[in-house]
Amino acid sequence: MRTHMKQLISVMGILGMSVSIACAQDMSTNQVSSQMPPLPLNDFAHSLSAGLMVGEPTGPTVKYFLTDVLAVDGAFGWSPFPHADMEFHADILYHDFNLIHVDEGRLPVYVGAGAFVRFRHNADNQGGIRIPFGISYMFQDIPVDIFAEVGPAIVLTPDVRGEIVGGIGARYRF
Repeated sequence: MRTHMKQLISVMGILGMSVSIACAQDMSTNQVSSQMPPLPLNDFAHSLSAGLMVGEPTGPTVKYFLTDVLAVDGAFGWSPFPHADMEFHADILYHDFNLIHVDEGRLPVYVGAGAFVRFRHNADNQGGIRIPFGISYMFQDIPVDIFAEVGPAIVLTPDVRGEIVGGIGARYRF
């Protein structure tokens, strides 16, 4: 368990430093020039973002838009369940950018389906499916989004049971 935690802390530290450096470079470019204009509504196809998530699991998260409304995301890290050390999940998500209107930025609502695996230290590993739904605020002038999601999950192995999972987080768009 300690080895896993040390590895997770190292990965989170490296990811945090990378995002901080990218943000600092972006801000310094903004001060010198006008930078690129903000993305128009729904112009996210082939964009990648990375950040941190707190919840189920707590650790690094990434998201890649395949089209303007369809994305894949994933996260790995520490699991808050006492019987699990690490967790990984991956989802495919559909975004509706028109459901909630905001004056600045974008506020898509999303729903999806995916799978998860929990690595347990004193028992069989767990795997199952999840159906996340959430909301994400994408800032107008900076390439950052914050999100909150929740959803039902079904553990399929080693036994079948239901649970509710979720988390909050932030990602930087590259």
